[in-house]
Amino acid sequence: AVVSTQSTGEALDANPNSGDAHRWAAVTGYYRASKDGPKAGVYNLEPMRFHLEKAIELNPNDYQAWTLLGNWHFEVTEMTGSNKRYCRWFAGVEPPTSSYEKALECFERSDSIQFWSKNSLFIALVHLRMKQNELALSELQKLLDSTTIKTVEDFRVRKTAHLYINKLANPTFRDRIKGLFFRDYLLKYRVPIQMDNTRSNFTEDSLWQHFVNKNRY
Repeated sequence: AVVSTQSTGEALDANPNSGDAHRWAAVTGYYRASKDGPKAGVYNLEPMRFHLEKAIELNPNDYQAWTLLGNWHFEVTEMTGSNKRYCRWFAGVEPPTSSYEKALECFERSDSIQFWSKNSLFIALVHLRMKQNELALSELQKLLDSTTIKTVEDFRVRKTAHLYINKLANPTFRDRIKGLFFRDYLLKYRVPIQMDNTRSNFTEDSLWQHFVNKNRY
């Protein structure tokens, strides 16, 4: 069974210097907040970062914690104006700030420890957001060359990489038109859920769920 919030708390109480326990606290806190609603998600942002940074402090070679922390910085940087207003007006919390540079630093640190196809995809996405198209294409191609399909995630990541490569290297006429009228359309492109999902439930195919599945037993 998936580790519960209660058992994670018990693990932290028993050994507050356990990096694994702090990493799990971040993951289970995320799932609990996602079930409790958007306001709970806002309140959980800082605790999530705290536990991930603590996990890395205790074990600097925890590549999963580095990727999850990079994902935190990435998503915080992606927050829209309406997201930030929600934090201030409805949750009464000043939204955290970050940058793509911080996210990239975390993803690259993870990659230096151990290759993870999902992490490589995030490196490419950060390069896109930073308008470094050539670096993004290089990372996507490297991802395709170094990943073989053994799991559902491998298939999904390779498919996503193909989609981004085609969008950037061989954009359709429709994509080019959108690029003319919508600034940074291709750079901000996100694969639609129905295309990215290879299971019946998209939430179970997320980065966080991959972490849970990989460490379930």
